[in-house]
Amino acid sequence: MFRVHQNTLEQLVVFIPALWLFGYYVHALIGAGIGLVFIIARFVYRGSYLTDPSTRTAGFGIGALAMMVLLLGGLIGAVVSWL
Repeated sequence: MFRVHQNTLEQLVVFIPALWLFGYYVHALIGAGIGLVFIIARFVYRGSYLTDPSTRTAGFGIGALAMMVLLLGGLIGAVVSWL
């Protein structure tokens, strides 16, 4: 169980700034929705990891996709606002 929490903490280093950037430069409510998808994906990851670690791919993939959307959307929104 400790490893699941450690993986989540490692991803929070990118997730929190990405969520903030997306909410500030793109749209706060859409960012909150995508953030909720990330949180739900972490619960799916946790359940899968505790049952059988080899089945954790779905939770990780959904969470990673949500985080990438937040990060890329926030970075693009920041660049566009600076131009």
